Amino acid sequence: FGADIFFDDQRHNCETASAHVTTGHVPHGVANQRR
Repeated sequence: FGADIFFDDQRHNCETASAHVTTGHVPHGVANQRR
């Protein structure tokens, strides 16, 4: 299959990685917990 996909809950990390691989932003996680 050979798919390389980067998933992260921080938008900045996804934006940086998107120059190199397909990315997916995970809207839930430690960085996105409701306060």
